[in-house]
Amino acid sequence: MNHAPQRRSQRKRKTTVTRKGWRRSKPHIKPITCPYCGGQALLRPAKEIKRQPTYEYLWVCVRFPECDSFVSAHDGSKRPMGTLANRRLRRKRHEAHKHFDMLWQIGIFHNRRDAYFWLRDVIGIPYGFLHIGKMDEGFCDKVIRESQKVMRNYSEQKCNDNRI
Repeated sequence: MNHAPQRRSQRKRKTTVTRKGWRRSKPHIKPITCPYCGGQALLRPAKEIKRQPTYEYLWVCVRFPECDSFVSAHDGSKRPMGTLANRRLRRKRHEAHKHFDMLWQIGIFHNRRDAYFWLRDVIGIPYGFLHIGKMDEGFCDKVIRESQKVMRNYSEQKCNDNRI
């Protein structure tokens, strides 16, 4: 029996046909392991976990609620929006997003993409890996700190412009 790995072209793919008739492979979601307890994560309706869910589904550790780690899933693909996080890390990520999003929402950066390019340069993470939902507490603290610096500089500049 031959156990050689299959080439990509030999692997079976599930495909769907879009409205325009194009074939598209369905995304394969790798098993997700909880970084806190080592348990597997399961896709569950968000209503079972949160009172006012923002998204329809969550990836939740099998040891929930003792473990208390979960992450939101994209509505269409059901892919996780980041890594599993406990309450403390979820709050830190939320705070990091709040400070970071303010930079492009008030016009310091033209758009979210430009803000992420700035963040890439400040933190030193390649653009494709730069996602607050995948950051640990240390990186979230850095995002908050650097965003606050930019906001302070922007506020000081606005004050100086108004004095003239």
